[in-house]
Amino acid sequence: MQDQSRWWGFTLLVLMLDVFLMPVMFFLAGYLAPGSLDRRGGGGFVRERLRRLGPPWILGVVLFAPLFALASLVNLGYPVPPLGTFVWKVFLGPAYQQAHFWFLGVLISFSLIFPLLWRWLCPLVDRVPMGGWVAACWVLAAGWFVVMGRHFPLDGWVHPGYVLVFQPLRIGGYLLVFLLGAAAGRGGWFGGDRSALADLGLAILGICLLGASVAMRLQLPPKPQGVHLLVYAALNQGSAVLMPLGLVAVMRRLGSGGSCRLDLASRASYGLYWLHQMILVPIAWALGGLGLPALVKFSLVVGLTVWLGEISSARVLPRVPWLGGSFQ
Repeated sequence: MQDQSRWWGFTLLVLMLDVFLMPVMFFLAGYLAPGSLDRRGGGGFVRERLRRLGPPWILGVVLFAPLFALASLVNLGYPVPPLGTFVWKVFLGPAYQQAHFWFLGVLISFSLIFPLLWRWLCPLVDRVPMGGWVAACWVLAAGWFVVMGRHFPLDGWVHPGYVLVFQPLRIGGYLLVFLLGAAAGRGGWFGGDRSALADLGLAILGICLLGASVAMRLQLPPKPQGVHLLVYAALNQGSAVLMPLGLVAVMRRLGSGGSCRLDLASRASYGLYWLHQMILVPIAWALGGLGLPALVKFSLVVGLTVWLGEISSARVLPRVPWLGGSFQ
């Protein structure tokens, strides 16, 4: 069932999250990577990443992604064949996707090359200040965005060999933000006597770039070129680089006193990400036909998804055979 409720705020929310949400996740993954690499060594780091990320990725792509693709087409009113025919003729063809599990596949690929890249980058952490890292990441990510933008639309996806699924314009920036997170973790950028005004400034600049990026995105065609592409790349990737830094800096200050609620959210975050569409889609479908205001339905869907997801992540996933070890 397609919910007919509409609100302009949802459009803005989606456009804003589309810019910075995944960079934040790649930044956090990179932030934790150097410590894990130090403890386990290169081979141990890769094995641990494969153990943690591999089974959820494979199971999600093989079992659940076809169902999400089928549900999406049905929701949009497209005729679909029986499930078996759909998988072989449609899903493994024009409708191929990996739902939200694509993030795990890309993160595995980053983890495989990280030990090699870190040998070269780690000595630079002490030599290059934080501003140098941020500027380099911004420029390189925007440059990648422009080069890829000449060949692919802004929201285009590719799936080479049906293994990884990603957006060509953004994959370079994701790797750079992952490495930026590693530099931040090793360099202790958010510790010590760092100025609160500096953290606030990062967040404000990231928000300003985010607002400008979203405003420009609303006016652009699917595949802009020339100056429009260059300016949009600078705004979009600038926000993608600065928003993770600002959010992590501010959240570390807000959560520095410790909180049972924050601790639960942190421990359940991986499982919640893996489960969220499996919980959200049925809830949204059940509420879709009710005559409730759009904002009320949105709040119920998000609240119930987070609540049920955290419970399932803590009490159910760790007990699932073959899969449970990835979430412990």
